[in-house]
Amino acid sequence: MVDWKYRAMGQIVNKKVREFYKKGYKSDNKDYGIILSFSSEEKANVYLKKWKKRNINRDLSKQAQDKLDEIIDNWSDESTFYENGALLFKVGENDHTLRAGNCGKMACVAGYLAHVDWGVGLKNILMVTLSSPADHEFCMIDTRGTEWNNKQRPTVRQFAKSVVAPDFLIIDPWLNTVCAGDEYLRDGTAKLKKWGDDGKRVRFYGSEGEGWYPASCDEYLSAFAAGKIEITGFDEIS
Repeated sequence: MVDWKYRAMGQIVNKKVREFYKKGYKSDNKDYGIILSFSSEEKANVYLKKWKKRNINRDLSKQAQDKLDEIIDNWSDESTFYENGALLFKVGENDHTLRAGNCGKMACVAGYLAHVDWGVGLKNILMVTLSSPADHEFCMIDTRGTEWNNKQRPTVRQFAKSVVAPDFLIIDPWLNTVCAGDEYLRDGTAKLKKWGDDGKRVRFYGSEGEGWYPASCDEYLSAFAAGKIEITGFDEIS
């Protein structure tokens, strides 16, 4: 069971990562769709302001991330997730226009901060990839030294029901979610539904090909729950 100290640490790390990216362009795979009906002019104006800022930053984020990928590639062909997190944070500290990243880059920074700010051992910091039909990454902390076998590759739904899930702390800055492993399906689904209610969309390869889908659509929620978990150590080559 993840105790309150780990949960508090996770919340602080998640907040720091999100504040870091908030001063830049954040991600390029989230935006706001067009909503034609509002209950008031005030709500319409608030939404239009959010729509304009997010959708402009979406395009600027893509340009910034292309530059970041070049920097990482030129720096090392075989860097670890920890080294990538350190580089992303330091580059962004020096140039706020390069504070851009989707789930993977945000997860790298989260793991880096968990280590340097809180002393979490690199062996206990994990990078989780959700493969087809999902396409997502997040940081996970092993609080009990649990043995993990990648041959199992459970789905998010299966993992949430497993006996080991309560011992893992998930830090997912892209989804703005911090929880124990057995809570991730519930909390992640709730956040995506809220995003959908707020008009947010995600870029996703769905039944109509790659494009923009409502965050709360059944297809995306089903893919999230069915994504297969693959884990890599934070001190391993990314």
